[in-house]
Amino acid sequence: LEGHPTTMLGEAINGLNPALVVIGNYHHTKLASIATDSVARHLPTMVNCPVAAIPAE
Repeated sequence: LEGHPTTMLGEAINGLNPALVVIGNYHHTKLASIATDSVARHLPTMVNCPVAAIPAE
């Protein structure tokens, strides 16, 4: 497989046509949030179903 992980995940999810996707989410520092490409932030715009992001404890 080649491509951006979030894009690949979005394509796989859309191929399965789920009613809901649940993902884990952890908090970045502000600097890390700017520097990283968060799956939890971008995945909801890429899939055709609701996404629930559950925060880490």
